[in-house]
Amino acid sequence: MTIDQTQLKNLGSKNNKAYLSANAYFKARGADAVPYLVEQAEAEKANDDPLTRQRIAMLLGHIGDPRGFATLEGLASDPLEETRYDAVVALGNLRDPRCLPLLLDIFQRGDDQEYVVPTLACYLLARQGDEAISMLAEMLPRSSRAIRLSIIDALGKAGNPVAASVLVPLLSDSEAEVRMAALEAIGMIPLENACHYLSLHCDDPDEGVRSVAHYWRRDLQCECLY
Repeated sequence: MTIDQTQLKNLGSKNNKAYLSANAYFKARGADAVPYLVEQAEAEKANDDPLTRQRIAMLLGHIGDPRGFATLEGLASDPLEETRYDAVVALGNLRDPRCLPLLLDIFQRGDDQEYVVPTLACYLLARQGDEAISMLAEMLPRSSRAIRLSIIDALGKAGNPVAASVLVPLLSDSEAEVRMAALEAIGMIPLENACHYLSLHCDDPDEGVRSVAHYWRRDLQCECLY
């Protein structure tokens, strides 16, 4: 298979029509385009403009071919945050088992000053299934409050009921902020007994925790116990 070099060049075009045409061209070729995208990403390393690298990352994530993993791993350490962001999104979509430890490592490193990319890695990791949830759970006891809150929030947004076994013990945490986050997460997960856990904290010593418990009881239309 040969690739239209003009379409390859247009991946970095600032002309939206030219870019969209190139994007559709490579999506249509799927896995056959991966070697060319990988080669072009390597050629773009020295380019100060991240646009082509970002768009290649998004395409590799969309195509989902494991041959794109090494390229995405490199782009996840790109000097520019925009490229790192898109590479991490692509890793979250790749569904390759090698992505799990890599996403965890990106989250743990916390390289970005604003913590945007590491937080994204945590969120995407939480969506990867039971093994990923276990990996995040192992981090909780040895992590700072900020990291714990990121993990709890990610588990809630991922919506996997398996995370309940991680979240329920946190409802007894000594820190009100952690209890509050755990209640929020439980409210977001489809659990048959969510109302039970929420009701237990309607009389929590902390006003914020009580407020979250009452909010989710109303949102889930829990039966009144009083």
